[in-house]
Amino acid sequence: MNDLAINWLIEQINLQQSNSLNQLWVVDENIGDQWRSLPPMNLAVICNRFDVAHQMKTLFSQAEFSDFDFSSIADNSLDTVFYRISKEKAVTHQVINEAYRCLKHDGLLIVAGYKNEGIKTYLEKVGTHWNTKVTQKKLRDIYTALITKPMQHQEHHLLDSSSYTTLRNIHTDEFPIFSKPGQFGWNKLDAGSKLLLEALNTIPHELSGEVLDLGCGYGYLSLEASRLPRMSTISGWTLTDNNAAAILSATANCEHYHLSARVIPDDCAMSIQERFDLILCNPPFHQGFDVENNLTDKFLASAAKHLNPNGLCLFVVNQFIPLERKALPHSNMIEVLINDGKFKVVRLSL
Repeated sequence: MNDLAINWLIEQINLQQSNSLNQLWVVDENIGDQWRSLPPMNLAVICNRFDVAHQMKTLFSQAEFSDFDFSSIADNSLDTVFYRISKEKAVTHQVINEAYRCLKHDGLLIVAGYKNEGIKTYLEKVGTHWNTKVTQKKLRDIYTALITKPMQHQEHHLLDSSSYTTLRNIHTDEFPIFSKPGQFGWNKLDAGSKLLLEALNTIPHELSGEVLDLGCGYGYLSLEASRLPRMSTISGWTLTDNNAAAILSATANCEHYHLSARVIPDDCAMSIQERFDLILCNPPFHQGFDVENNLTDKFLASAAKHLNPNGLCLFVVNQFIPLERKALPHSNMIEVLINDGKFKVVRLSL
């Protein structure tokens, strides 16, 4: 993925490095591989993706995996913040608010994004709420700006971040679930997950042993599955996700409903060594991901690596994703349990 906004930001990072200032790069799921072209440098990073934060530690002086938590950064301490706007408004508002707090007077917010993502509106809001002039520049399909925090103290109004850091209830038919912005589908129940649970309930025998929830999100699959009578002899639960907001939400849900579980931030369970008797997976094959890229293979390979012999793995994916074909190198048995015309649940075993 060649993201023009990321390319432009990388150019700005290279230009600003000659000043050796206190600089922060805020990174989210928009990041591709372009950052690997940068040389090692004195640059701090906050990233909500576990895999990217881990990899960036090899290049930058500091790379923190967090849900855009700026609490360790002192007020008026940064010279520059680099930011490619996020897909979700609450995330973008959270980052802009924190950038204002953390930047020194006369510090720079260097920002870019696409018009269809609302970048022009965000820049207008910054001008109004920071009481400063914002000059936008259009470069092909993106808009960019270098925004200066006013030198003198100004009355500053926060942008509405929908109480970004706060967990809140999503009321379901069964029980409330805690969730928050910053993760895919945070404010609704995923139809695919519901279908996977329906398929799980049709397995004709009681299930036992250890469960891995691969790409757990806020933990809905594990919470619901743990309530099924056929799951009463499950001995342990492990939930893992690459997204910081998902880890926070899943941890809170497991604690609230007294589900004894390990919740582990990880890149597709790469660092988890154990094998499991049951793997549940609703992977992020949604809009914005190429269904033919290696993400499909990555989840399938991880499932095969972590599944015990005679174990059971259930994937739910959009019906147009060729999971059965892609699973051939990884599974001895491949069976579509349910296909409702939009999603399908595929059973795999070694």
